Amino acid sequence: NEVLEFYGDKALEFVVMKKLSEYFGEITNGGKYASRKTEGQLTEVKKRLVCKDKLAQCIDVLDFADCLLMGRGDEVQNAQNQESVKEDLFEAIIGAVAIDCGWNAEILEKVVERMIDIKSHLENESDDENEVVILKNVVGVPTVAGAINQLQELFQKKMIEEPKHTSSQKGYDKNGRTIWYCSCSVGEKSCFAYNSSAKQGKKLAAYSMLCDILGEEQDYEA
Repeated sequence: NEVLEFYGDKALEFVVMKKLSEYFGEITNGGKYASRKTEGQLTEVKKRLVCKDKLAQCIDVLDFADCLLMGRGDEVQNAQNQESVKEDLFEAIIGAVAIDCGWNAEILEKVVERMIDIKSHLENESDDENEVVILKNVVGVPTVAGAINQLQELFQKKMIEEPKHTSSQKGYDKNGRTIWYCSCSVGEKSCFAYNSSAKQGKKLAAYSMLCDILGEEQDYEA
């Protein structure tokens, strides 16, 4: 079984990594891969998903521990109830499947998903994590110059509703320049800015909105 455990460990890792890449990432319009989590965050998610406690729990749910063939000494010591033994059993089963199916990726994925509810685990990871942190990981620090594009990126990733921008003339300043009233709306929330340039006014309104969404203080008076 030790050899099967070795193979199973690698097969399990492959399936889990594939699921992480699909759940937390996507291919952008520019053909690049973008992830909502950093390498360090993905590493922590993976650890929690395939840790000894998790795999042992799955064996308990499936009642596979009862199928172990134990030596008399192990039975006396209740080795079948040890988490490390259950973890080894889990990996050995995956290893056996890998050998039996000729390392067919589709079959391995189905078996691992059956033995571990990966989707539910990843959904819980998302629920437990602060949504604002996820948004910040995507767009970084809000800037006046890039706010419109940053909001659009969040929308394209389906993380916010579509941003809507408007501008209209609102009189003149003391130097006779046109004053523009610009607004940026996301859902029911709106932010606005006044400026002598409609283009700059839109940027400032978008910046105010982005700062509001990310919970950041503005370092520019809009």
